[in-house]
Amino acid sequence: AGVGVVGTCLAASSDSGGGVQVLLTDLPTIVKKSLIPNLQHNQRLLQKQQRQQDPSSLTKTTPLEIPSSPPSWLMASPETTTTQSSSSSSQKKKKPQAFDMGHNHWVAATSLDWTKPLHTQLHPCQYQNLDYIIASDCVWLMSMLEGVLTTVQTIFDESTTTTVPKLLLSFQRRDSEMFTTVDRILQELQTVRGWKVTCLAWYPAYDPDDDPNEMSSPPTPASSDHHNPPQNATTPVVKEVFLFQVTPR
Repeated sequence: AGVGVVGTCLAASSDSGGGVQVLLTDLPTIVKKSLIPNLQHNQRLLQKQQRQQDPSSLTKTTPLEIPSSPPSWLMASPETTTTQSSSSSSQKKKKPQAFDMGHNHWVAATSLDWTKPLHTQLHPCQYQNLDYIIASDCVWLMSMLEGVLTTVQTIFDESTTTTVPKLLLSFQRRDSEMFTTVDRILQELQTVRGWKVTCLAWYPAYDPDDDPNEMSSPPTPASSDHHNPPQNATTPVVKEVFLFQVTPR
């Protein structure tokens, strides 16, 4: 989740009549130092905007002003298993914090470490009934890839919904041996995991420090095989951004 831009925007901007519910996850330090403060700030801005649009709401008391409660699944804590020691049980994970984004849209944040079993960190209701898994540039380091995909595999396998959730995975190609590659990601997704991968979008991304004299108009992918888009001598593509949709077969 990082600073929470993608998840917060999804929760705040969707016009779904039933209300959108988003659970943001990252390592504990990121949740505490970045996600929670940003969500608190956004909620304050939303409340300020609502007061400015309707100043009389400060003195009115109507049923519409009574804040709704966050969905129970967003606030769930991991189940305590019989195999846990007393010391680990005493250090029970705190409940996620949930924030009202208006119009019955909610976003919550909780910690998740991809290198640890999912069921020890989240309650089953937080990963068994999802519509989408959004991973925005999460696998840029090679060391991250296995953990992320194992977590996604668990969500696919444990899903109790009629339709298995879709993984929307964005990735930016980078120039370094320590970073993972598009080919490596596709190999893991398609060959190793056996998942279906569809490239929804592709575009070149230029670094602000790149020499503008060496750049020209971006190339246009000529086919559905976007993972290896065409290039030409006058258009060096230093970095590329991909958006994949991934589903189990």
